[in-house]
Amino acid sequence: MLWRFNLGKLTRAQSQFINVAAGEDLAPVCDDLTNEDDTIRHFILRNPEDPKASLILVDTPGLDNYDFRANDLILQNTRDWINNQYSSDTKLGGILYLHDITDDRGGLPYQNGTSPVMRFTNPELLKHLMLASGKWDRQRPEENFERREKELVATVWKRLLDNGAKSHRFLNTQESAWMILDELLQTQPLQVDVLQRELKRIQDLQTPSKKKNGFRGFFANLLK
Repeated sequence: MLWRFNLGKLTRAQSQFINVAAGEDLAPVCDDLTNEDDTIRHFILRNPEDPKASLILVDTPGLDNYDFRANDLILQNTRDWINNQYSSDTKLGGILYLHDITDDRGGLPYQNGTSPVMRFTNPELLKHLMLASGKWDRQRPEENFERREKELVATVWKRLLDNGAKSHRFLNTQESAWMILDELLQTQPLQVDVLQRELKRIQDLQTPSKKKNGFRGFFANLLK
């Protein structure tokens, strides 16, 4: 089983990864501007080069919300969903975290370190984390996506990458999607309970007082 955390709400581009990897329309496509979807779904994907090999990709709502309560609710819903769907010894192949490379802000809660995935610290879980950037096909002459990628690697992603996480570009092709998935699956699977404990730890960090301080710190950074 692979876990896919979204950066931002479920948008057309994020659904596209699943559909491109599957070679068919499995994931619902939402309008980037108007539609939101907070449903947790799982999809069965079959490797186009080996149809007998399949994996389960679990898709969650976005985790870079400005409202900490929204992130808390998603984390709790995710933990409840895992408990209802799988046993504690279910194998977790990895976590795929998608980033929109067209966003020159880097996603402010994400960039500020308040996004839950940016708070992962479990060493084994970090080795199973893939930070993938998408929408490379939308680059225009006046934009420099390579510079943005270097900035992410040197700043926002640095701690995660230094501790075992991997990064990759999703080039909107089935080959690119499966290169990402295959790289994740090369690592020895973990029990899904490892993810459950990490999500619980991050939830516990976000007590009411820390939420307040988090907002103060966030806006202080905006005003620098």
